[in-house]
Amino acid sequence: MAFVPLNTNNSTLSNYNNVNNALRDLNNKKIKNDDLSITAGQPGGVWKSWTPTWANLTVGNGTGDYKYTQIGKTIIARFSFTFGSTSAMGSNPTLTLPVTPNASYINTNQRTYLSGDLHIEDNLTAGYNGWVRFQGSPVVLAIGVYNATVTYTGLTGMSATVPMSWSTSDFFYGQVTYEAA
Repeated sequence: MAFVPLNTNNSTLSNYNNVNNALRDLNNKKIKNDDLSITAGQPGGVWKSWTPTWANLTVGNGTGDYKYTQIGKTIIARFSFTFGSTSAMGSNPTLTLPVTPNASYINTNQRTYLSGDLHIEDNLTAGYNGWVRFQGSPVVLAIGVYNATVTYTGLTGMSATVPMSWSTSDFFYGQVTYEAA
């Protein structure tokens, strides 16, 4: 299905505004949700699962949910992990990506390419904001927490005791958007 771009240099904008307030395809057919593909990578499509490889995080009997979609070269990924009784947080955990990123993300400098958000919950008693960034070669996602104990908020890696002592039912979730290779 081809889409008509909306801009003020042609009559498409007036068609959008004046013909039942609906987005239309090149044949002037109204586009409905049922017309959208259910294939990942299409508007309205389902998201694919991926299984990351973790470094410095022992999954044990914890549970994770990892989904992504690709639209053109744009990857949008989300992930969550809930600790089980045999899960353990190491220092500065990383996870692999669902799709190889563009070569411009390859950098061994650990303080580069902040690319997403992370939220951390201490068994629903306290919440912490965190970050997601690209790191290394091959590129992985590093996750951490913002350190607010200094004059200016800084980045701090997570560990067994940062931002809290991890235990069963603690969890985190995050998202990242990037360009595929």
